[in-house]
Amino acid sequence: FMKWSFDLKPKRSIKDWKRRDKLFFVAIVLLITFNICVGYGLVHSPFYVNITTSAPMGVYMISHNQELKPNVLVMVKENHRLEPFYGSKRPPQLLLKHIAGMPGDIMTVTDSDVQINTESYPTLSYTSNGMPLQHLQNGVYTLSSDEYFVANIPTRSYDSRYFGPVKRDEIQAVVTPIWLFGEGVTEFVNQWENAKNS
Repeated sequence: FMKWSFDLKPKRSIKDWKRRDKLFFVAIVLLITFNICVGYGLVHSPFYVNITTSAPMGVYMISHNQELKPNVLVMVKENHRLEPFYGSKRPPQLLLKHIAGMPGDIMTVTDSDVQINTESYPTLSYTSNGMPLQHLQNGVYTLSSDEYFVANIPTRSYDSRYFGPVKRDEIQAVVTPIWLFGEGVTEFVNQWENAKNS
């Protein structure tokens, strides 16, 4: 007898793959452009799409009127902090970080970590690409009345461990995760839930 077989998954041609890659590239360019416009204040959107790896990628809701408190997730102006890694020609980005330290909190910096509010945030000497990282100078510091220590749980996060506390006027808004994917989502959401329940 004759055995019939059906390929339920049609094979994609090289042209199909190229078309898919072009659409993906256009989507990424549009997302970056949208984020830059939000960062410059050219677009007043209630949402922000994160495509960096120091915080889970996904969609976040923006709130300009929420109270700042420990573990709250905030949107911070970059203010040239990433220039050592990407150069000065790169458009400014917004950084998504948790508030780990409030005004008046004591911050202790050692060779291996930054300690604040009984939490330890380990520091690295190099990025995943092998670029050197310089953390804050060792010592004990007190955050001033308009300073906030911002950090994420992942050790690879580039945050106040390296560039120091941020000023109040550098915090643009509080954000709430809506839809996330990628690594570290569970730990990230747990940190955000702690802030919501405190």
